[in-house]
Amino acid sequence: NLLILNRNILNDYENILVLVLGIYFIPSCIFSIYKYYEVNEFIKILVSKILFILILISYIVIYIYIFKILLTLTMPSNIVFRILSLLFIISMIVSIMSYDIENNNILIKINKLLPYLFIPFVFLQCYCLGIRIIDNGFTIFRYLGVMLIIFEIIYIIFHIINKDKSLLIFVIIFELVITLIIPFINCYDFSICSQYKYLLEYKNSNEVTNKVKSSYEYLNNFSKGKTLIKNLLTREQIDLINKYDFENNNFYYYDNNINLIDIEGYKTLEYIYENSDIEPNYPIIVEKMYNCYNGKVNDCFENNNIFILDNKKIIIKYANVDDNYYSIEYYLLKK
Repeated sequence: NLLILNRNILNDYENILVLVLGIYFIPSCIFSIYKYYEVNEFIKILVSKILFILILISYIVIYIYIFKILLTLTMPSNIVFRILSLLFIISMIVSIMSYDIENNNILIKINKLLPYLFIPFVFLQCYCLGIRIIDNGFTIFRYLGVMLIIFEIIYIIFHIINKDKSLLIFVIIFELVITLIIPFINCYDFSICSQYKYLLEYKNSNEVTNKVKSSYEYLNNFSKGKTLIKNLLTREQIDLINKYDFENNNFYYYDNNINLIDIEGYKTLEYIYENSDIEPNYPIIVEKMYNCYNGKVNDCFENNNIFILDNKKIIIKYANVDDNYYSIEYYLLKK
């Protein structure tokens, strides 16, 4: 839906998933520690047939999306990396579980091909993540993304050379030690160092840019980052960054911390998140965002963040627009 049809219908699925996880799956996992049962026929069919076939459908969707990119010569969506990462994790678990309980020779052969079929996805992940890192440096989440790609490559190599996959647990432990513990190269220190270089450039040039502003805001989320800022920049330089906005710099940002919403006269209230990867439900909101983005400051959410459409009321909570991407959060009230 997100990649091919540009529609977002995931909210209901997510609610159902939370219920299934909370009511059944997690309690069952806890109970399985207490008492072990042989896998019953229902679970075998669920894993080796239903889930495995759903994984194959997902692979087909991604391949269709790749052909769509090649035919239309468009840039991959920003959400692709997250989709592929989640697909790898799920498909790896389902593949390992189903391999030993599957009796169908055709499905067994397809199972063996899955890691090979995932190889083009690794290149797509590298491209999507690499562009973000080159443009904006490392963050903790991008660091974790790199670690996941490294694990994916090792997993595929293990499969190709027919290595015991249980040894992958040592790879996971090794990556966790690097990511969480080892000084200077753990995700916390490394991302701070990556963002800090933009402030060093600012120190030398005294020119505030989008990257400088973003790095300053990122570092301010960490105590170590705040210390680095304090030791590097003068009060005047910090004030310049704080005063810098993204108007006329190909950027628009709006954030309204709403604590109370008056729903009088309306029956339902729904929180909605949209971005440029999804067909907008209300194009008028996107149009207004881009008016602000293009410098029409009199027509921005700061002046009016409420839309009345038929029997609906829309309250804008957050909007973020740059050269290639936008995201927006709003509340939808219906009578």
